Amino acid sequence: MTALLFSKSLMAESVATVDRNNINVEESFVLTITVDDIDSDLSPELSPLHRDFSIYDTRQNSQRSIINGSYSSSTQWFITLIPKRAGKLMIPPIGVGRDVTNAIAMTVTKASEAPLGEKKQELFLDASSDVTQAYVGAQIIFTVKLYHSVNIGSGSSLSDPEPDNAQTKKIAETNYQSIVNGVAYNVIERKYAIYPTITGNLEIPPVLLNAVVTDGRSVSLFGSPRGQSRRIIRRTPSVDITIKELPQIAKDKDAIAAQSLKLHQQWSGDIEKIKVGDSITRNILIIAEGAYAAQLPPLLMSNQDGLKLYSDQPQINDKDSETGIIGQRQESIAI
Repeated sequence: MTALLFSKSLMAESVATVDRNNINVEESFVLTITVDDIDSDLSPELSPLHRDFSIYDTRQNSQRSIINGSYSSSTQWFITLIPKRAGKLMIPPIGVGRDVTNAIAMTVTKASEAPLGEKKQELFLDASSDVTQAYVGAQIIFTVKLYHSVNIGSGSSLSDPEPDNAQTKKIAETNYQSIVNGVAYNVIERKYAIYPTITGNLEIPPVLLNAVVTDGRSVSLFGSPRGQSRRIIRRTPSVDITIKELPQIAKDKDAIAAQSLKLHQQWSGDIEKIKVGDSITRNILIIAEGAYAAQLPPLLMSNQDGLKLYSDQPQINDKDSETGIIGQRQESIAI
């Protein structure tokens, strides 16, 4: 993370990402390979994928630009894959010319079944939380899936979860295919980060689907319908989560609830060679997974004899990911 923040030159030229890391064996996902400043004749070598995945589709997109006389280009390949088996699988490094992409770990579970009472329906909803209890202020990932084997036209809507006494943010939406009990479905998956603000029982109310189903073909999902249409209403059950108070030791130490907390530092020069009268800047980056940047407390820098400290205004930033919100706080101190 530090290298990405302070030194662009250290970034890899070929990068692989996926839209989801956790899928079941009958679901598709998209592998994206991005390469900067690529020779137009090059293409990724996809044969290593065949061991554990079937390639369903491949698309390519190239971009070129000139800004202030500087030319840049990038190419992306979008590869739709379906796993061949369940288990802990690995997308291996993919070669693109002389470069190779990073490897990606995948968790593939066995084929799922539709919820009781929803089997072989033309559309149904599923909602789940990643935990049944959590500390106040801790991140909860709430996932909503809409399975549909029919066209959904304009005038349709899918509500967001709106629990009381909590902050909620939509962090991801993906589309893929899944086979449930022998029926092929298109799936819309939405993920939300929920942060409870008080202790007790947190009730996540039902998510409501108001769908206009068309018997013809629709231009796109929630697009203009063609042919006969009818309205279908579906809703998820409510979900209850127990919210606990932070332990006393955590409250005494002004702690925050996060999945992980990391600190990185970088100096503007060689601290082994600094002399009296010189100045040097210490950059400290705090990265918290599962917490907003605004939740991160400022660093306490103690004064030392013989040193003068000048702190810049901290820079804070939030990033959305499939696993939740990643808060970053960067502080720079001139010494």
